[in-house]
Amino acid sequence: MGDYFTTHDIALMLNVTRVTVRNWIIKGRLAATTTPGGHRRISRRELTRFMEDNNYGAEIIREYELTRRKRFVYCWEYHHKGFVNLAHKHQCSDCVVFASRAQRCYILNEENSHKGVFCQTTCDECGYYKKYFAHNG
Repeated sequence: MGDYFTTHDIALMLNVTRVTVRNWIIKGRLAATTTPGGHRRISRRELTRFMEDNNYGAEIIREYELTRRKRFVYCWEYHHKGFVNLAHKHQCSDCVVFASRAQRCYILNEENSHKGVFCQTTCDECGYYKKYFAHNG
């Protein structure tokens, strides 16, 4: 994704309507530039500031970019479909993450304390987690 977001992007990210995002802009809570066609664009820096000021998690932007701007890769796809060595020991077909088609396996892992989640490693050791979700400082 680029350095700017549309009002539609931000509405999807923050689970609000585009009208709400437009109102934030009109009220001066969120700074935006206007394209020659009249569309509003919000810089990544401004969106990050807005999110910090309003207690939104910083990871929302990254997760949005992973799930909305390109095809999302599920953990079982990563482990089974040529992303990594197929000699792993994951039992994905029996896993609650696979059964629920969850996009954030690490959340289910945290909530269930590995009950029904058939990971052979911790999230911090998992190649999938490191590649798609771990924050690099």
